[in-house]
Amino acid sequence: MKTILFYTNGIYRGGIEIALYNLISHLDKNKYKIYVTYTDKNAFKILEKRIGDYCEYVDIDKEIHVDILIYCNYVLKTAENDIKNIKYKKAYFWFHCFGENQEKFLEKVCKEKLVDKIITVCNSIRKELLEIEYLKGKENKVITIKNILDTAEIKAKSQESVEISKAKDLTMIVIARLVKEKGFGRVKELLKYLKQQHIDYKLLIAGTANTEEQVMQIKSMFKEDTHVIFLGYQENPYKYLRICDYNVLLSDRENMSLSLLESKILGIPNIVTDFESAFEEVTDGENGFILSREDTISYKNRIQEILSKKQILKDNLKDFKYDSEEILNQWETLINC
Repeated sequence: MKTILFYTNGIYRGGIEIALYNLISHLDKNKYKIYVTYTDKNAFKILEKRIGDYCEYVDIDKEIHVDILIYCNYVLKTAENDIKNIKYKKAYFWFHCFGENQEKFLEKVCKEKLVDKIITVCNSIRKELLEIEYLKGKENKVITIKNILDTAEIKAKSQESVEISKAKDLTMIVIARLVKEKGFGRVKELLKYLKQQHIDYKLLIAGTANTEEQVMQIKSMFKEDTHVIFLGYQENPYKYLRICDYNVLLSDRENMSLSLLESKILGIPNIVTDFESAFEEVTDGENGFILSREDTISYKNRIQEILSKKQILKDNLKDFKYDSEEILNQWETLINC
């Protein structure tokens, strides 16, 4: 039985944690013994009820031996010494997102040859990584494996009832952390043009943030808009997503947003900004809309198209299939190579 250790720095109820849970819960427990550890020692308690049946938390203050080590994101906050306690045969860096700490850790593990491969969650990240000087020409070092999603679970949970009614013209949802980089300023601009054109809309916002100050900053942006409903953190956002015309994600940048894929699984089109990975999943005017990050004035000209094509876009998503089995096979191949 192979042993695998997933190493991350904390739990923030975001896409990385969901991706980690989905992968761990799908790996065969008869073939793999799975461990997880965090630089934030209390983090496991948050997910223990969810993933406790699939893995075991380990404190790596003492030496541990495993076959495979997988870094889930940067772990430099308190982990310089802890890394030395892990003895492994192969190591991978599951690279989810760009950021100062993430990039520092990437440089460290690459230059010190601490990882065998880097795993990205979309092709646009892979392309960007291969442009970094110390990774140029190392195409075999960087691979893409999309995140696993449980299609059946998403569809089943979406059928739970909600007490919120739809707006007459347009109902939308944002599923994201309540931080500025998720594009809430752009969302406010979009709503402004809906008001100007006298559209009856409703916007649901599902998510939280690491601090109450961050939450209040976002809430204050919409305090005068009675059409905006904050749902807080939702274990099951799919039941709200199901009743919406669009999922909205107007971020500064994204790698591969899980909510974008979850929306497509439920047949709900996305309204996104023009970050690179958006073009891998959204075709403008066919299964969603891609708006400019810079030119928010242009949103005004898209309102009528967003309204008139909402059912057409939903119809275009009826045959969408997300092949998590093939993605799991890619992980199996990597772990057993």
